[in-house]
Amino acid sequence: MLWFDLSEARGQSQESPLETFGYFQVLFRHDESSQRLNRSNSFSVQQLNLIFQKDFAREWRAFINFQVLNNFSSSRRWGSFDLDEAWVRYRANQKLTLKVGLHVPVFNHLNEIKNRTPLLPYVIRPLIYEESFAEFVSLEEFIPERAFVQANGSFPFGNARVDYATYLGNSPNINSQTDNERKGIGQQTGVDTTTTVLVGGRIGVRVEGLKAGISATRESVDSFRLPNQPSLAAVAKIRIGTDVSFYYNRFSFEGELITVLYDVDAPADLGLLPDGTEPNIDLERLFYYGTLGYEMTERLFVYGSYWYTKEKFEQFLPLASLMERQSIEVFSLGARYSMLQDEDGFDRITLKAQYAYVPVKFKLEEEMFRVTDNQNIHFFGLAISVLF
Repeated sequence: MLWFDLSEARGQSQESPLETFGYFQVLFRHDESSQRLNRSNSFSVQQLNLIFQKDFAREWRAFINFQVLNNFSSSRRWGSFDLDEAWVRYRANQKLTLKVGLHVPVFNHLNEIKNRTPLLPYVIRPLIYEESFAEFVSLEEFIPERAFVQANGSFPFGNARVDYATYLGNSPNINSQTDNERKGIGQQTGVDTTTTVLVGGRIGVRVEGLKAGISATRESVDSFRLPNQPSLAAVAKIRIGTDVSFYYNRFSFEGELITVLYDVDAPADLGLLPDGTEPNIDLERLFYYGTLGYEMTERLFVYGSYWYTKEKFEQFLPLASLMERQSIEVFSLGARYSMLQDEDGFDRITLKAQYAYVPVKFKLEEEMFRVTDNQNIHFFGLAISVLF
């Protein structure tokens, strides 16, 4: 990460002044939907991050990152404004780094750097990593976005290095303002309402231009618990991810696979339904992507990419039955051009272009109605990314 590399290179042993920097990406997009014959053009400040960093000594650093999405305006209720990171870090050596505070944990390759838009070639990132879609894509179902304690490092192993990371965070059972309004209570928002925690980690290997790893998390979900009953409380949710990337002779490739599993036994918890059938909760989420790129010059990078997500939500319970399935494919081509570099060779202004063809299949069934929606979407995007 560019700003981390710059700061590490200074290698100061004394306290440094407070550093303020950031980046933003401005987007123009054109969308066409085949089913509804909808067309739209839109400009937006897709993302802006403002960062404060203070190094107290060589080993100690404090870091705060505010993030603004989608033309944020509180008066118009556009977009969002988030405290994305606030942590303090102690780095003993390459083998051990401790981080305490709100941060993005290590999971696969892209999770930690998904918000560093100047480093990425995409206008729209692989779907589960696209922060500007957070209003209608449940990113946290696929990836852990927040942790509060993390230890990581790397060890030499022959010609390779072995990386490790392990972390703790809150479970997804966080009280929100919406919950308070619905339940008519006045609990403090942002507080985990259970005693469970998120546990996760990654182990990987790096050899010359090759990097690969396996990641996993485990947490407990309370959202299936029936009113006034202890059944279906603390259902285990497990994410498993793999990642591989390499660089060879101007060619590069990066790919990931993530699957999300729920360990739920509804018949054991609830018994039979009134009609004699077994209750069932079947949730399955799968995501994978691969991007093959080529550096045509030092400033121009072109790529082709394929993304796939599948989500299934089937619930047959005493008080509610619902079946929802959705799959999205994305075939994408794009380019990234470094318009301005500083004297150290880092990109300050970057131009991006991307085209994507997106077939979407959606199916929703309840007792009273059924909805099927298949459509093809064409996306054209231009963006300028600035590091300041």
